[in-house]
Amino acid sequence: MQKEAMEARAAELGRLIAEAEQEVEVAPEGEIVCWREHGVDKWYHVKNGKRVYIRKSDRSLAEALAYKKYKGFQIAAWNHELAVLRMETKHAPKKPLSKLLKNAAMADLLQEHLNDGWKWALEDYETNPLYPEEKKYRSAGGTLVRSKSELIICGLYEKYMVPYRYECKIQIGGHTFYPDFTLCHPQTGAIYLHEHFGMLGNSQYSEEVFKKLRLYNQNGWIMMQNLLISGESAESPLEVQGVENMIRGTFC
Repeated sequence: MQKEAMEARAAELGRLIAEAEQEVEVAPEGEIVCWREHGVDKWYHVKNGKRVYIRKSDRSLAEALAYKKYKGFQIAAWNHELAVLRMETKHAPKKPLSKLLKNAAMADLLQEHLNDGWKWALEDYETNPLYPEEKKYRSAGGTLVRSKSELIICGLYEKYMVPYRYECKIQIGGHTFYPDFTLCHPQTGAIYLHEHFGMLGNSQYSEEVFKKLRLYNQNGWIMMQNLLISGESAESPLEVQGVENMIRGTFC
């Protein structure tokens, strides 16, 4: 990962954190505690050390408090990603968004801010079993990835709320693949793949990339249609704005 790409993502994170902090500042005081029990959601407003039941008629208050909590988790996650980019930490964030969204009652209150594919993204799936020790960078959403470039790409998908799975097992032409990202379109539910090629300056690696893309194409995965591509080499670093434009053009 080249310095320019890291600095661009760090600047974007700084802006996102500042905007989220402003939203938290004007939100209602206190916080929400909620859970789903026997199919019934229970909401409580915790303020000044007291816990008060929120009636269903006060859903707007529950939603505002849930959104405040969601933004707090985002801020913590973005600060963690920023620290990773600055090489200050490799530890997992204390507040992964994936944990918050697995709370069914909380997810229901946040449905206005989430798309329908998030449940799909959080379901268990078979992932690449090779070299798990290389997955050492954790995204804001809690996904462990192998490189800082993939960390940045994760951040962009999370920014635009595009549900994704990392290195999810799929069968293509009788072969097993683990694409870097399998994506669910937020509006249509259509599935896309995104492969990031990080060593395009290596001739042997590039030849393998060509073979892989040809196999994808033969089995209905067409570049820039349902197969997204990004890449970099030692001489040409990841172009963050280009990846962001691709994501926006495809999913927004």
